[in-house]
Amino acid sequence: FQKVTLDNGLNVFWNGDSRLYVTAPNSFFNNTCGLCGTFDGNQQNDFWTLERDVEKLPTAFGNKWSLKGSCTADTPMSLTHPCDVYAQRRAQADDFCKQLKEEPFTDCSSHVDVNNYYTNCMFDLCSGNADMQQVFCDVAAMYAMECSNRGLVVVWRDSIDSCPVSCSGEKGYQECGSSCKTSCAALAGNRPCEENCVPGCSCPYGMVEDYGGSCISEEDCPCLFHGKFYIAGQVVEQGCKPCTCDRGHWYCEDIECAPTECGDNMEFVSCKTECPQTCSNMHSPPSCATAHCQSGCQCMENYVWNGDECILPKDCPCHHGGKSYRSKETIKVECNQCVCDGSHWVCEDKMCPGICTGWGESHHKTFDGKLFDYFGECTYIMSRSTLNNPHIQYTITTENVICGYASKVTCAKSITFSVGTGSQRETIKLERNTPVEVPVGSVFKVWRAGLYIFVKSAGGVTLQWDRGTRVYIKLETQHRGLVEGICGNFNDNQGDDFTTLNQMVVASAIEFSESWKLEDYCNATHNTDDTCSFAPHRRAWATRQCSALRSEVFAPCHAEVDYEMYFSRCVFDTCACDMGGDCECLCTAIAAYAHECNANGVPIRWRSQDLCHYHPACQVG
Repeated sequence: FQKVTLDNGLNVFWNGDSRLYVTAPNSFFNNTCGLCGTFDGNQQNDFWTLERDVEKLPTAFGNKWSLKGSCTADTPMSLTHPCDVYAQRRAQADDFCKQLKEEPFTDCSSHVDVNNYYTNCMFDLCSGNADMQQVFCDVAAMYAMECSNRGLVVVWRDSIDSCPVSCSGEKGYQECGSSCKTSCAALAGNRPCEENCVPGCSCPYGMVEDYGGSCISEEDCPCLFHGKFYIAGQVVEQGCKPCTCDRGHWYCEDIECAPTECGDNMEFVSCKTECPQTCSNMHSPPSCATAHCQSGCQCMENYVWNGDECILPKDCPCHHGGKSYRSKETIKVECNQCVCDGSHWVCEDKMCPGICTGWGESHHKTFDGKLFDYFGECTYIMSRSTLNNPHIQYTITTENVICGYASKVTCAKSITFSVGTGSQRETIKLERNTPVEVPVGSVFKVWRAGLYIFVKSAGGVTLQWDRGTRVYIKLETQHRGLVEGICGNFNDNQGDDFTTLNQMVVASAIEFSESWKLEDYCNATHNTDDTCSFAPHRRAWATRQCSALRSEVFAPCHAEVDYEMYFSRCVFDTCACDMGGDCECLCTAIAAYAHECNANGVPIRWRSQDLCHYHPACQVG
């Protein structure tokens, strides 16, 4: 790895190819933005942009952090999973990626959830943009490094023959090498250094690595300027100033430079800033020290750079979801309205209700937005109040049964909603094709609207059920941090959503869901990656039907809700449904995405005679 340490304590590690790590000290808490997120413990706002809005899609978020002028075009909003485009690569990709779930990585699986790495591995290998073996090795190295960061060093390259590392010259490979004082750049910076476990080739003791990767003595360290290396003692003119290289440092004479002609709204300065204000960063102005003074032109005071000219801040547009908005135009982000004002978004700061979702073959999204799957045949506590919740004592459970014969996937058969304790406890059960009975004077208010049955209790808990396998639990804001179960604790932190019944935070969705079983005698929860492998003849049909999510019908929603996670689960469910109800599984999966679109202000008229036609008298999907 190459390492850069800034004066403010920020560290950047790069392997020179495809892996980049940024570490920040605690002093940066709630003071960061960019592709690495907000570092405030709340994953819900990680897609915050300099326009003061929170994007919904990774592509829209990434596009707004691109350096204008450095890209030929923005990344498209919709990206089809490469394993669907190049289906012939899926099996070979799986042969590589499944090694992440085997020895020697198994000891780490309880510390770091392997499923995200497996999913990313499949995406990258199916894309076919590089050698599969090399791409897999990069993903495996990322997983191993995350394990090391959690205190578990995995010596894996000796076990996986396809990922050897050969070190040049005098260097030797270490899975957990030092990150401090190992190079000319590190010694020249002369900054405090915090040790990190870094894999790679290291020089022998007493030697350091130069900028070209060779091991040399400290006294021979060169200097770098404009991409070119200079030996110690060499003098180079930088701008109009002579500078001398000494043990990796440039020492420049302090002299004034003659002015040159500048463009509109620009001025000549003897020492240009290396962090100019732009339309993209003006609402969070960069702050950096100028390491090498150079004379030249920059924007005049009160003007910002817009890629090819200096303009007034008010002339910069607002952006969201890949669209441009003029001043005073509004958007809605969850329950808050945002107004474009002076090229940035001014948003309300209201706390929003939490919504937990369960649909199809045991897919779940917690109150804090963590998406995961588990496949267990048992009754599970979806959500319940903690004992110290002063507003209400409630419990919502789901009974999951097998609904895929070959794959053994499960889905909800019934939902039970209880309020109160002891003799004051009142319960209502929702089950397909069974009337909902509500006694006189009940604490529950029950009504039907369209596809759904709503059950609302006093205290701010509402259950919404489609009379099939979709359920939504809505909590008002007073319950933040006062609930637990499969739906999480509703505290805006996805990092602790996998908190078990005994208050342990775990990485595995299986271990987490097992702890919230009501009955000990149930079979163990299992993991199923690809239901289409049990029914390969269904894959093409499932992919074709689920592609409705990628069609023009849903295009208005693609910039607000990422369809890919719903598409993959749609194919998963449609392949799994081999016990009847094939179309219901398909329609439930599509309806789950349509529901999210509607919740984000983009209602879609998607049902037709050919796709999930709705007849109120008989349809539940």
